[in-house]
Amino acid sequence: MTRLMDLQFKIIYKQGKENLAADALSRVAHMMALQAVSQVQPQWIQEVHNSYATNAQTQELLSLLAIASLNDNGFSLEQCLIRKRYLDLDW
Repeated sequence: MTRLMDLQFKIIYKQGKENLAADALSRVAHMMALQAVSQVQPQWIQEVHNSYATNAQTQELLSLLAIASLNDNGFSLEQCLIRKRYLDLDW
């Protein structure tokens, strides 16, 4: 900023296609669009998911939850993880 203060300059507006540098920059917006989406997943979630393969009860529960999204005991399958729903208690 201090360097620019010592200079004398004049700003001249160039419309549309006359301003080739700005026009070229405005046309690359489609190339800068989001090309991929990534999602961070904690390591423990992957470990829990991997542990399902070695537990017979979990395998049975997964089979039941694949048919019905919520069972009588409050278990549900959300994003490939077994979750337990608790009743809301009125305090």
